[in-house]
Amino acid sequence: MEINMQTTVRKAICLIISSLLCIALFSCVEGPSVTTRTSGGSSETDEVLNGYCEHIEYSNGVFSGNFINGKRSGEGTFVYMNGDKYVGNYENDMRNGSGTVYYASGDVFSGNFKDNVISGAGTMHYASGDVFEGNYENNVRSGKGKYTWKNGDVYTGDYKNDMRSGTGTIVYANKDKYTGQWKDNMISGQGKFIWADGNVYDGAFENNLSNGRGVLTYADGTVYTGLFSDGKQNDPNAVINYANKTKYTGSVVNGVLSGEGSITYENGDIASGTFVNGVIQGNGTYTLIGNSVYIKSDSGYFKLNSGKNNVIFKDGIVVSLAG
Repeated sequence: MEINMQTTVRKAICLIISSLLCIALFSCVEGPSVTTRTSGGSSETDEVLNGYCEHIEYSNGVFSGNFINGKRSGEGTFVYMNGDKYVGNYENDMRNGSGTVYYASGDVFSGNFKDNVISGAGTMHYASGDVFEGNYENNVRSGKGKYTWKNGDVYTGDYKNDMRSGTGTIVYANKDKYTGQWKDNMISGQGKFIWADGNVYDGAFENNLSNGRGVLTYADGTVYTGLFSDGKQNDPNAVINYANKTKYTGSVVNGVLSGEGSITYENGDIASGTFVNGVIQGNGTYTLIGNSVYIKSDSGYFKLNSGKNNVIFKDGIVVSLAG
């Protein structure tokens, strides 16, 4: 009789333990389990979930976390069918508050959510090694932000519709630096580009290149003022002030003195005419400031008088008087 009683007690204990294990593994605390729910959260049954629930299946993935009156609320984890994983806060059955998304692509986002979308401050670590820190709106970068590329380039500034737009600064890994306007991820508008070698461009940009009017100051002190097209100096009326105190006024084509122009030397003399590949050639004028001078040529000496002289140039040098 005593043996039968012990056997009965043991069976009862085992049954209780088994029941507790089943509850712990397959049901919610203070509420029933539901196998499948739609992505919107509605149940296939009339049962209302409350408390912590493990492995609740939705049409787009599996949720483990807390429920209040049938809605996800508080901390939870959702593993999506595409391999993405969300770990963070829920409110009113939606991602709200702080959370982290581990994307199947290898990207990782940590930040703020509102009604299931990324909204507010956040940080995205891309699988490529790039990092964005800043503000989001409706799942896209919007407002102020900082983007650091794996190669060391760093952009700090405005974003709109997930692209660099507005005002911003980029510092390249090679120490070049641009500050100014952006549009759709491109340098466009007014800005200033400083090269690591000391050259500085201040003016208009379009599609990442100097386009429009600007000033290019070289490290040696030479200054070009005029128009640019697709990153090159192109202007029929450009002005170049050289470091050696000479000044050029006239046509520049693709960064080369070409066409009609004049050079004013430090002493005030002016050579005017047609420039070819950077030097004055052919018929032109030479305005002499000061006393008359004699110049030696292949055919002997000729005299330049004070004032304007009609001359012939060869490779930038006056070789004779014009006939």
